[in-house]
Amino acid sequence: MAVKVLTVGPLAENCIIYSKNNRCIIFDPGDEGDKIVEYIKQNSFEPLYILNTHGHFDHIGAVRYLQKYFNIPFYLHSDDNYLIKSSAESILFAFIRVEVPEKICFLNDNEIIKFEDEEFLVIHTPGHTKGSVCFYNSKSNILISGDTLFNNSIGRTDLPGGDYNSLTDSIRNKLFLLPENTIVYPGHGIETNIGFEKAYNPFLK
Repeated sequence: MAVKVLTVGPLAENCIIYSKNNRCIIFDPGDEGDKIVEYIKQNSFEPLYILNTHGHFDHIGAVRYLQKYFNIPFYLHSDDNYLIKSSAESILFAFIRVEVPEKICFLNDNEIIKFEDEEFLVIHTPGHTKGSVCFYNSKSNILISGDTLFNNSIGRTDLPGGDYNSLTDSIRNKLFLLPENTIVYPGHGIETNIGFEKAYNPFLK
């Protein structure tokens, strides 16, 4: 397996490409669809899904571009569908020129996404948004955390749908139950691990 982090867009969002046996999953393609396509084509990958941790504009900016280019499904938790519906009117979209995603497949808490001989568990982690999720792969020991958990920080909760208590509860009662050596790939910034965040994250003391 291989994890590639492509930093895209004006807010330096992490689009994560998870590949194995010349197939891949695209997590949170926030912008620069052509850059993402170029990486996939250079490596001769066959993309199977677009999986999003949440529906904020800086994480969905290239979704529609990739949907059309590769003809692959887009997955999002249903509680964030309101963000997709309102995104076209959002002043924040002035930062990223995008087409609004279509043909959304909705994720459920504890759903299993199969990929080759591995699985990603969908963990509903409301707080940053109502429909925020993380994707956990126990075989590869990784967590795609989106904007729920960062290196020494947590997601902001001052945007519509955000709730500080829900966010910290999601992290403490769900993510912190994972093995401490689980590698965490956040939506922005550098990777971390569960053990480090349990010990040192100042927002979760």
